[in-house]
Amino acid sequence: MKSKFGLATVCFCFVGFSSPAFAGKLMDSIMQLWVGANLGQAIDQWGFPAEEKIIAGRKLYTWHDDNHGFGNLVNCKRILQVDANDTVVRTDYSGNNCPFMEVGPFRKWRFKPKKQ
Repeated sequence: MKSKFGLATVCFCFVGFSSPAFAGKLMDSIMQLWVGANLGQAIDQWGFPAEEKIIAGRKLYTWHDDNHGFGNLVNCKRILQVDANDTVVRTDYSGNNCPFMEVGPFRKWRFKPKKQ
């Protein structure tokens, strides 16, 4: 007789780790590490942002990650707010496809300062 435990565990792990709550905690930890970093470091690691805006005196840079195969219905935006010295002072993100695991292209999202 085959055990149902293996299948149940796989299902639980897939559902549990792909939940919005788990993805949110991962993205919170990824984005929080950028506070105090320099905008140049973000550009070196992430590439050039898709948008640069000034809203209510705040300078914001946005990176868009869209899956074009689904008509841009699957996306994740990363936003960095910088001060006059281009130091990141606040972060935000939004979308329905922010990563729940640091694999593939998502491995480069966490701040990794270059060693001097």
